Amino acid sequence: MAVSWKHSLDGQVALVTGAGRGIGRAIAEELAGRGARVACCARTAEQLERTVEAIRALGGTAVAYPLDVRSEEEIQATVDAIVADWGGLDILVNNAGTNRVERVEKLARADWDEVLATNLSGPFLLAKTALGPLAARSGVIVNVASVGGRPGVEKFEGMAAYVASKYGLMGFTEVLALEARRRDVRVYAVCPGSVATRMLRETLPDGLARDGQPAGREWHRRRPHAPARQEPGVATPGWPPRPARRPLWPLDSLVSCRFSAKLRHHTQTQARPRGPRRLGRGVS
Repeated sequence: MAVSWKHSLDGQVALVTGAGRGIGRAIAEELAGRGARVACCARTAEQLERTVEAIRALGGTAVAYPLDVRSEEEIQATVDAIVADWGGLDILVNNAGTNRVERVEKLARADWDEVLATNLSGPFLLAKTALGPLAARSGVIVNVASVGGRPGVEKFEGMAAYVASKYGLMGFTEVLALEARRRDVRVYAVCPGSVATRMLRETLPDGLARDGQPAGREWHRRRPHAPARQEPGVATPGWPPRPARRPLWPLDSLVSCRFSAKLRHHTQTQARPRGPRRLGRGVS
């Protein structure tokens, strides 16, 4: 685990969803490495405990809070518990996400609802619930969207639910940023490209052909301009062996710097590192 122990967030409390693995775990580790106390949230308690143990092993502070972001009741209880345990909340990272890959004509309504409930309704419910505690400490909200939620970026068959959820998250972020700045809360959306996480491996099967081209992992593997980031500590057969120099993407220059008190009155709704070397292309 590569963590840059720069204590720019000493004493701040961060809630990170989807912290059990992949991008969420990397964000939790990086925030802890910068001195934040991290509330690690996800549905799978076992994965959360591994994240917490890794952070504590390097001297960081983290606690596991099992949470299903689809449940408004669980969100309210979790935010209340974090505020009670640590005295407040400074950072909310809406990272939890899921995907169901199927062409529209075969996509089940239940799968569509599942993706939107996790990727869009979850960030809405968390922002709604956490806005009060965040406003009390001039906090920040970061919504992890995707380049798939940006116009003009190449899309993939079978990704209708995911792409719709990320477009919705981008629009939600813009409106929330306008409303939250009145309460001195900054709001951002970050848009990663393809990241070699378990979710990407599981939800991009090779069976969906695209204009006669192989799809999913095989299609990505043949694209020389689309390097995928390697999930820390996980072997990924069939992907180019390009280990990230930092956890998944350069959080220090993209996200963590925006948590600084120097930027209390700045609001930005989108952020994306430039160049395929940092993000690759495709969907997160």
